[in-house]
Amino acid sequence: MQIVNCALVYSLVGIGSGIVLRTRPQLARRVGQVSGAAMIVIALALLVEQFLKV
Repeated sequence: MQIVNCALVYSLVGIGSGIVLRTRPQLARRVGQVSGAAMIVIALALLVEQFLKV
């Protein structure tokens, strides 16, 4: 039951965000920039963590 609920919620969030981002290209661009920046920060944190373990 939990898997079905999660699938439903994530599907609705995905469809809703797709509709919102399709109608607002500037928001879609900003979301992409923030996501990219977050991935870079996470990658740098993982890299630093690897160097500190040695």
